[in-house]
Amino acid sequence: MTGDRLSVQLTPRSRAALGALEQRTGDSTTDTVNRAIQVYAALTEQADRAGVTTIEIPWDEAGALHLKISRRPFGRWLPW
Repeated sequence: MTGDRLSVQLTPRSRAALGALEQRTGDSTTDTVNRAIQVYAALTEQADRAGVTTIEIPWDEAGALHLKISRRPFGRWLPW
């Protein structure tokens, strides 16, 4: 099976998160990135259907995850 190749420059925080996911799941970088894109697409699609402009998913008190994605001008979703 072939697919599109993609080159991205990750922030240190994203690289650390990717490495942690790979270790925790045993998935390859390719599989992890593919799943992350699919999750992001599903979140924004559901938000669009519900008419929401901000998605906030707090995690635990230790701050393990604080995801906030807001719709910006021209319909773009931007992570904060």
